[in-house]
Amino acid sequence: MQTALPNQSHSLHVGWRLAKQKDGSNKLGMDGHHANTAGEYLGACVWYEVLYDESVVGNTFVTPGLDKSYARFLQETAHKAVLASRTRKLGTPAAPVK
Repeated sequence: MQTALPNQSHSLHVGWRLAKQKDGSNKLGMDGHHANTAGEYLGACVWYEVLYDESVVGNTFVTPGLDKSYARFLQETAHKAVLASRTRKLGTPAAPVK
């Protein structure tokens, strides 16, 4: 029996996978601790902004296999997160980013 995996198209983690067991059966497992390609790209975008003190939005490097429009979304997300972290006062909760 083939088990369909949940939709993970916008996940930032390795996510759900089928692992073959010793008895030949498949077991559904979740890896929510390791970043997938999109999660690694988002993390790199944040680091870029912090290290170079410039916006990553519009950077032409896109990890192979990552959709260019999704990469742009991740760049914008990283940029908003870094801006929000720089503008909030120490000890106060971050305001929602629009």
